[in-house]
Amino acid sequence: MSSAPSLAQVRDAFEALGPPGTPLTTPEVATTFDCTDRTIYNRLETLVEDGVLETKKVGARGRVWWQPVEEHRVTKREIVEKYRRLFESIEKGFCIIEVLFDDDDQPADYRFLETNPAFEKRTDLRDPEGKRIRELEPDHEDHWFEKYGAVAQTGEPVQFTGYAENLGERWYEIDAFRIGDPTDHTVAILFNEVSEHKYTENTVQGGEQRLKALVEATTEGVYRISPDWSEIYQLAGEGFVADGLLNTWQEYIPEDEQERVGQAIDEAIETQSPFELEHRIKYADGTVGWTHSKAVPILEDGEIVEWFGTATDITERKEQQREKDLLWQAIEKANSPLLMAEPGSDDNPIVYVNEAFEHLTGYTASELIGRDCRIFQGKSTRQEPVTELREAIDNEEQVTVELRNYQRDGTEFWNRVTISPVYDTDGELVRFLGTQEDITEYKEQERKRQEVVDRVTDGIIEVDSDWRCTFINGKGGELANTSEAELLDRTFWEVFEDARGSTFEKKYREVMDTREPASFVEYYPKLDSWFDVQAYPNDDDGVAIYFRDITERKEREQARQRAEKRYQKLLELAPVPIVAVDPGTEEVIEANDAAGELIGCPTAELIGQTRASLHPTEKNDGYDAIFRKATERGGTWRHLPDGSPTHIVDEHGKEIPVEITAKKVELEGDDVVYGVLQDITDQLEYQRRLDTLNEVTHELFDAEAEREVTRTAVEALADVLEITTVAFYSFDEDKWELGPAVHTTSSEEAEEIDELPVFEPGIGVEWRAFADGQTALVDDFRTRETDYEFERTIRSELAVPIDDWGLLVAADTRPDMFDDWTANLVETLGATIRSALDHTEREQELREQRRELQEIESLNQQIRDITHTIVQADSRVELEQSVCERLVASDAIEFAWIGNVDLEEKAVAPRAQAGTDSDYLDSVPLTLDESTDPEPSVQALQSRDACGSSNIATDIQHGEWRSTAIEREFRSVLSVPLIYREALYGALTVYSRSTSGFPDALRSVLQELCDLTAHASAAIEQKEALHTTQTTELEFEARDETTLFCRLAAVLDCEIELERVVSQRGESTLAFFSVANGTPEELLKEAKRLDGIEEGRLIERPNDTFIQLRITEPCIGSMLSNRGLILQQLVADRTRCWLTVEVPEAFNTRQAVNIVTSHYENAQLLAKRESDTPFNSRETSLNTPLGALTPRQREVVETAYRSGYFDSPRRVSGKEIAEMFDFSNSTFHEHIRKAEQTLFENLIEDTNRSLVT
Repeated sequence: MSSAPSLAQVRDAFEALGPPGTPLTTPEVATTFDCTDRTIYNRLETLVEDGVLETKKVGARGRVWWQPVEEHRVTKREIVEKYRRLFESIEKGFCIIEVLFDDDDQPADYRFLETNPAFEKRTDLRDPEGKRIRELEPDHEDHWFEKYGAVAQTGEPVQFTGYAENLGERWYEIDAFRIGDPTDHTVAILFNEVSEHKYTENTVQGGEQRLKALVEATTEGVYRISPDWSEIYQLAGEGFVADGLLNTWQEYIPEDEQERVGQAIDEAIETQSPFELEHRIKYADGTVGWTHSKAVPILEDGEIVEWFGTATDITERKEQQREKDLLWQAIEKANSPLLMAEPGSDDNPIVYVNEAFEHLTGYTASELIGRDCRIFQGKSTRQEPVTELREAIDNEEQVTVELRNYQRDGTEFWNRVTISPVYDTDGELVRFLGTQEDITEYKEQERKRQEVVDRVTDGIIEVDSDWRCTFINGKGGELANTSEAELLDRTFWEVFEDARGSTFEKKYREVMDTREPASFVEYYPKLDSWFDVQAYPNDDDGVAIYFRDITERKEREQARQRAEKRYQKLLELAPVPIVAVDPGTEEVIEANDAAGELIGCPTAELIGQTRASLHPTEKNDGYDAIFRKATERGGTWRHLPDGSPTHIVDEHGKEIPVEITAKKVELEGDDVVYGVLQDITDQLEYQRRLDTLNEVTHELFDAEAEREVTRTAVEALADVLEITTVAFYSFDEDKWELGPAVHTTSSEEAEEIDELPVFEPGIGVEWRAFADGQTALVDDFRTRETDYEFERTIRSELAVPIDDWGLLVAADTRPDMFDDWTANLVETLGATIRSALDHTEREQELREQRRELQEIESLNQQIRDITHTIVQADSRVELEQSVCERLVASDAIEFAWIGNVDLEEKAVAPRAQAGTDSDYLDSVPLTLDESTDPEPSVQALQSRDACGSSNIATDIQHGEWRSTAIEREFRSVLSVPLIYREALYGALTVYSRSTSGFPDALRSVLQELCDLTAHASAAIEQKEALHTTQTTELEFEARDETTLFCRLAAVLDCEIELERVVSQRGESTLAFFSVANGTPEELLKEAKRLDGIEEGRLIERPNDTFIQLRITEPCIGSMLSNRGLILQQLVADRTRCWLTVEVPEAFNTRQAVNIVTSHYENAQLLAKRESDTPFNSRETSLNTPLGALTPRQREVVETAYRSGYFDSPRRVSGKEIAEMFDFSNSTFHEHIRKAEQTLFENLIEDTNRSLVT
């Protein structure tokens, strides 16, 4: 919305709408402006006050405005004078100012000449006349000077609304016009403060939106109410009144509240003031609660047009307040003395005490409020409990202490004080609550009792006539397992509730009722103790109980009785065979049923038999010796003195192995030898089977293969258990399943079990046992639900996991065939199998390592022979063929060949081969295509990295070469590129008949061999190049803007020529360039920013200037030089390079082309010229002085020369040249000295020879 119009604008619009006397309404005038009717109404009101307009009310709420009819117009001066008299009596501010200008004729200040009384009220400027505004308000805003200065200079009146921050943040509506002589710069100002209107106007703009948002967001009830409160309409909130209906307030106010609420409503309507009241209300759902109601009247023309109200549910707060009021009433009237203290200071002053506290201490509340509790301390108050109280208060902990305090009159009393911290809902400490208890009388009684108690060793508990415990001594608390604090002031039956209904209650009540003492012995279950009790009536009409713990004595008596009963029932209840023998007659005097079952006859028939008749007769002496030892000291026997096992004989004469445990005891005054006969048939069988498995253990650890281990274990377990089937399931990582690797089935059950199943993940107890690593035992598959998709012939099964190796399974077509000891036996075998398999795996690894070492040693021997051959080889063909033949002579390699890339054929061309199955290369594709699984030689030459396969059979369907290699029994392959100084001389590919035939150690040896072969190939090519007499010149054009030389030329769009390259250590090259059509200085500056260039410098010579750059990426010049080729010329512009390469006669021209095109993929051969010029003719002949230098010396000398080392003054130091070659300064000077010596020797010798001739 645009800003509000000024009074002048409203007056001009009013005049334009009609002549004087024409009545107009506010909306008619407002249509001319972009603002609210209320704004125009305010402007019209102001014009009426100024006498410009007149107005009249029409109807209830209407009003019209008109201009008064005037007979003549007055001058501005007359108007000012007229207003001057008027403004002396009105509330608007008025002043006349003199505007002051600076030397630049800019308004800088103004002085007040006249002001009306309202001026000071509207501005708070006191006695302004004659003073400058800068004096009254130094920070007055500049825009006021600009406005008034313009009026003073131009004479144009202005009307505007302005903000004066430094005059109390007020808004003013201003009318300013010049009066008097223009040179006086006098301005009259009429203004009215409109701050409230301005703020209201800004606020109103967002009022409706904020109101709407408030209504939607509020959780309270929001209402619109008719002027007389006869109708209520709910705008927001739920549950207060019925939605969507007009309601009267009486519907929702309980009858007993209607009069009070009605009075408050009537008063609000009468005074036109806001309504606010807390009252009860009937909600829409029929419930009654409390609400806090507020309503404000909306006034128009002094009349209430409606009310806007809210209702907040305060039922919960009212209930909480009611609970608090009840609580405070209870605290105030409580019998227990209470106080509250305020935390946060050292004194913790008292803020509240109840009536009981006043009665206890003799102080009134007014005397205690604001004071601390030290007022109750005195000379007999010990510091220990006071300190304990202080520490608990500091730590905000509850504490109870007993100490001597003093009342107001000085009377001493014992006080039991409990202090507790009190927190608010936010967890903040707000009060300390203290409770007091006068225990003076109790302390005196305690003192007297203690004197008696100290002389008594029994436990003592005293109760009063109400059975409330009044005393317990220390021994009593110890025996009753309770403390004084837990017992006192509680009823005896509350503490000892378990004694109700027992002899204790009966006897104690008899003493209480008859007042006669009682004595008794009784067991108390809660304490698991026996007590000897003496109960006496005491002087308090209660009972004194004296008691002592006799549990130990009672237990001895009971133990003796139980022992006699146990011995009497032993024979009847024992689950193992027991016989009792008279040591004198050696006759059986007692036997239990288990003994009869073992021997196979009724128990009664055993009675009277001799001890000897129960054993084999041929070993009587041995059994007699055992019986004598049993009579003397007892013991356990499984063998006779001669080492043979002990037996008994059943009624059929069968000997049963037993373990005999015997001991002599005294029973009812007579000696009796009790013998326990334990049948150990099953134990001996278990031991036999365990011994058998122990023997198998040696076989398992002697086995050399996994299958031999599992087969031996399966067969041994089948012999030991004599069950239907035993199998070992191995885990197949590729198929992710458990499958039977070895199994055996008894001949009787072979037809029932056709084929053992395979177990997939999550299927069956077998997989779960393997996955969980826990033994699984199934008694009967038919009695349990299973998740098998096939019918199980097997009924019972035992599955033992063997780590990641697999699963050992024992199964039978009969149910319940496996018990705990069988499971232990199989688990023991499983642990042995696990160790044996681990042992076998380690042994296989050791054998494999030994084999690898033998192969490496064999290959090393061949390499030593190859090294000799390399030294003797005159050509690459001889070298490469010798390498292949020597390699296949080793035990590790069956076939070897060397090939290189033929770029014209786009394939790998074999150069040398040796070994069996040489037709392999004719049967496999060696093209440089995009095959997903190329032959390893192709992959190695393309990637320039070693590659191969440890198991060719893997993914055989994806590579044609794999099936061909498998047909020739190749199992693994390795291909290693021959690379020397970034130059690729081919690839060596070798094949083995064993998987994993090329371990890391062997790969390392082969890599060293390939490095040596590549180095030798480079040496041979260089040697051949030096001995050639004819050369071939090849001219190439390479169109590739991404090459370093093109990028360098593109910097200044010039042409550069490579003058010389010097190989450095590592991968870098020192290159010297000349520049055509460009500035070397600018080129050097830009070249340093290019990738691939590490550093550079300018070398200025008398006749030319060079740029020296260190190139970090492979350089064509160094690469050609390493291969025995000479880069005669290289010129480059921004799009292409021209190269001239000199090739010796012995070097294959096609191979030279391949070398260049491998470096520049887009290179094209432009020309080929044969020349009789000796190779290296551009280089200095060996017969010249430079030819006598070593290559290194020549590189150093030439680099020093080109870099300006020999100039005067020197352009570069020896240290800088040394850094180019990455060696020390002394090494550089050593090269220079040796080169100078060699040069001078040759020059002098040449001179001497010329003199002689």
